Amino acid sequence: MEGIEIIGLIAAVFTTAAFLPQVYQTWKIKDVSALSLPMLTISINL
Repeated sequence: MEGIEIIGLIAAVFTTAAFLPQVYQTWKIKDVSALSLPMLTISINL
């Protein structure tokens, strides 16, 4: 793996990890009103 691939992999892990607390909270309280659909869509499509 080259350096740029490692940086991309780290960025992907951090991006995914940033959503985990929000997903956990949403799952726990069963309320999706706090989720931002436009931001989630943008993040998934990047």
